Amino acid sequence: MIYFLSIAAALLIVGVIVSESQINASSAPANQPNPPNAVVGAIANAIATAEGFFTGAGSVPFDQNNPGDLSDYADLYGANANGITIFPTIEAGWNALYEKIENILSGASSTYSADSPLSVLGSIWSGGDPNWASNVASELGISSDQSLNDYASSAGDAGDGGSD
Repeated sequence: MIYFLSIAAALLIVGVIVSESQINASSAPANQPNPPNAVVGAIANAIATAEGFFTGAGSVPFDQNNPGDLSDYADLYGANANGITIFPTIEAGWNALYEKIENILSGASSTYSADSPLSVLGSIWSGGDPNWASNVASELGISSDQSLNDYASSAGDAGDGGSD
C-alpha cells in the first residue's frame, strides 16, 4: 500500500511540474527571435520589462509590437500620436530593439553611450522617468549607477557581438 501511495505522490508531483512548465512556456513572449548574443538578449528583456511590454495586451509596447517602446523606424512603419513606432510584427520590434542595443554597445549610437550610467541613459530613453533606470538595473542585477558596458563586462561579453 505504501508503494502505491509513493507512486501516486510521485505522479502528482510530476503533474504539477508539467503543468507549471506549460504555464511558464505559455507566458513567454510569442515569436521573440533569438538575440545576437546573451548580453543583448538580457538587456532587451530588461528594457521590455521596464517599458511594460510583458504586461500584455493593453500596453502600448505590446499592442504596437514594440518591446522597447522605440520611436526609431516611425518613418518606415508609422507611429502612434506620441511618435512610438508601430511595428508590423513582434519579430520586427524585437530585432529593432536588438539592433539599437548593439549600436549602443558598439559605440555606433549618436544618442546613447554604453559608458553612461543607466540613470543617465534611462533619462534619455524614457523621457525622464526616474523609475526606468531602476527597473532595468534591477532586471540586470546591477545598480542604476552602472553602465551597460559594466553589465556586459560582468556578463563576460564587452559588447563585441559575441562569438562567431
